[in-house]
Amino acid sequence: MKIGADVPDQRIMELMDKQKPGMCCTLIYTSGTTGYPKGVMLSHDNLIWDATAAMADNLMIGPPEHIVPPNKHRIVSYLPLSHIAGL
Repeated sequence: MKIGADVPDQRIMELMDKQKPGMCCTLIYTSGTTGYPKGVMLSHDNLIWDATAAMADNLMIGPPEHIVPPNKHRIVSYLPLSHIAGL
């Protein structure tokens, strides 16, 4: 939070406006259990849809526009960041 404290909201909005469906957000890597490990691109729209669906249907903590959901639930992940479940 401290790192981003000096970033103006306008700059964040400019960066968000540049994001388009299908653009790469992150790469994850398969474990290689059935072959060689490979990089897989996940797009911004894919991750937004997944997060929205998980919060609305499974976790019931409210829509993503709420920084602090009304019910105060938090999620902590301990999985590796290279795995989609941890990401």
